[in-house]
Amino acid sequence: LMQAMASGGAMSSVEASEEEVRELLAGREARVGIAAINGPRATVISGLGEEVEELVKQFEGKGRKARRLKVSHAFHSVMMEPMLAEYEELARGIEYGECKIAVISNLSGKRAKGEELRGARYWVRQVREAVRFYEGMRTLQEEGVGTYLELGPQGVLSGMGTECLSEEEREGNAFFCALRRDREEEAMVASLCALHVR
Repeated sequence: LMQAMASGGAMSSVEASEEEVRELLAGREARVGIAAINGPRATVISGLGEEVEELVKQFEGKGRKARRLKVSHAFHSVMMEPMLAEYEELARGIEYGECKIAVISNLSGKRAKGEELRGARYWVRQVREAVRFYEGMRTLQEEGVGTYLELGPQGVLSGMGTECLSEEEREGNAFFCALRRDREEEAMVASLCALHVR
């Protein structure tokens, strides 16, 4: 359903806080918005290509870093809205199990309630709303988490996670990646060994 949406969208990561980006988005919300808050000064914008590019140029003009993301569509943006009703209909047909472990929601950055995760509407919001990774990392810190294992094809989130911590917090935390490009088995074994020792 997402791939069937109109192309012409874009996503870009900018070196700016959520508040700074929101100020520049005023009046443009129907064309571009925040797709993710990945750190205190790491926000992803998503929407119509020309609007995203204009905002990127404004941040670059202030000496801020910006990175255009290689994506097929403008995910977590207004450009996903035409498929949301059909997506919700499909999501209602799925049987959801009960959570066995705690989940920090990317929608709120807080602990998700079990019934929340078993509702189709929650998953529709995941497609459209911003990913609140930074707030989720702050919640984990508040709950005393100090060891992180990234389960994914690359070590992208581990790097982002480190940026969500203060200098002092970094001293007591450890991030491990289950997989790394071009050395999957080596990375998995090294991470398991390091986790066991820790």
